[in-house]
Amino acid sequence: MASHEPNFIKSPYFVAEPGNWHLKPGAPAEVVKEFNEFMQEDEAGEPVDIIDLNK
Repeated sequence: MASHEPNFIKSPYFVAEPGNWHLKPGAPAEVVKEFNEFMQEDEAGEPVDIIDLNK
């Protein structure tokens, strides 16, 4: 995985609940696509950089 912060993190549709990251209904297709790809990589056991959401 790339070491940059995914764009969906900054989306108003992104909800960063601990252990329950998800998107709000109505998220744009590009946000949904990037989120789903990120989550699939994470589930596949790919190394994932820690993202500090408090920056």
